[in-house]
This record gives sequence, structure tokens and C-alpha cells, in this order.
Amino acid sequence: MKLRQPDAFGAYRVIRLLGYGMEGSTYLAVNGCGRPVAVKTSMRHKARRILGREVAALRAISPAFVPEVLADDLRADPPYYVMEFIDGVCLEDYLGAAGPLSDVEVQRLGVHLAACLAAAHSAGVAHGDIRPQNWMISGGGFYLIDWGQAVLRDDSPREFRRVRRNDLRQLGEIIVKARNGHGPYSDDSSKAIEKYTEGSLELGALSGRTREVAAMLLRRRRWWQVPPTAKRAHRVLACGRGCGRRFWAGMFATRPSWLDMG
Repeated sequence: MKLRQPDAFGAYRVIRLLGYGMEGSTYLAVNGCGRPVAVKTSMRHKARRILGREVAALRAISPAFVPEVLADDLRADPPYYVMEFIDGVCLEDYLGAAGPLSDVEVQRLGVHLAACLAAAHSAGVAHGDIRPQNWMISGGGFYLIDWGQAVLRDDSPREFRRVRRNDLRQLGEIIVKARNGHGPYSDDSSKAIEKYTEGSLELGALSGRTREVAAMLLRRRRWWQVPPTAKRAHRVLACGRGCGRRFWAGMFATRPSWLDMG
């Protein structure tokens, strides 16, 4: 089904469609000064509630890690909100072009992704879908986008904990894929489910801190075992297991030189 492109959302003139999915459509637009912005809207049932949850999630997290919300009109027809336009490359495209990274490069990548995830979880927000296509690499750093499946701890603590566990598992999968070119289970979905159920991991060429963190994030745990956290993963990647609990390198949000694509 072809979407009809609106001419504008309030004072924001639409340029083109950036993408669309189950949770809504996102457009590239410009404000009155010609500054590019991204506008997300939805025609779904309960769209105002869905977009309102996204706005609350984004505003709860530091804009060092997510697009900044610039404006919203949830009472409009259709409702929409305006956010900073992140002009960059998604992590999936980058990994596809660069191929398997070295262990040191994966460690650097993991530090940045874990810092972003730790900032979100500490703010009481779990993302729900941190696949590589939802990470943007731009001149200002790494940004986690597409918060359509986000869960706020204040809305549902139990669901927040479940989605947070899923975020951490997906972080482990990204670390494995960035090093080996494939995930930790299998490219065959049926075998992947079987290996996950058995707790059988394929960590491949990972070594040192990256291997330790990937195993920590992906290993199935008994109910009495202490679950991993994004802050702990970040701490181990940044300075090893012996690092003090107060260590926090969330300031590592700027784009490292090794990501220059020439």
C-alpha cells in the first residue's frame, strides 16, 4: 500500500518519507528556517497514546544518546511529534560494508552501545528492538532510534524488566555479529531457537572482555542468579571486571575515529 505523503505537519514542510512500519511513518521535513527535522506520525488506533509513550521515552533519556524531541502535537489529526534529524549511517549498513571487526573495534563499539542502553534503562525506559538497523552513527556519536516498542518502568514494572532483558540479549547478539559476521546461534531460525533453548552459544573469534560480556548477556540464567545490566556490561568493556562500581563512561558518546568510512 502506497502512503499518501502529506504536505506539512503544522509549520514543518514535508520533503520525503524516511521510513514506515507498524508503529507509524517518519518523514524528513524542514522548519521555517530550513533546518531539517524528522516528523513521526501514526494513523493507528490509539495513535495518540502510542506516540505519547514514544515522546515520554525520548524525553526521559539524555539527547546524547537519542534524537531530541523538538515539538509535538498529539491532538492534531493525525497526531505527530518532531525530533532531531540524525543524518548518518545505520549500524547494519556499516557492518555490512566493513565486514567483521577486530576484537578491539568490537570492544569500542560495545562501550558506546552499552553506554546508550545504560542511560535508557537508568531513566526507566526499555527499547524493545535494538537490532543494528535501529542504531544510527552520525558525526555526534551513536543514537538509538525507533522507540515504537518502548516500555516505561512507571507504566509497567514487570513488562519493563522483560523488555530490558530482551535489550541486553540483543546487545550480546550485536557484539557477536560485529566480530564474526553472524549471530551467536544460527542463521537458520529453527536451529537458532533450538540452540537458544539449549543454551548453546557460538561466540567465535571473540576474546577477552568482548567474549566475557557477550557470554554474560546471552547466557540463560536460573531465577536465583543475578541478571546482567547494561551498566555492568559497559563497565567490563571499558576497564575490565576489576573496575569499581562507580565507574561510568557515558561521556564516551562522541563518534570514534575508527568509524570514519573514508
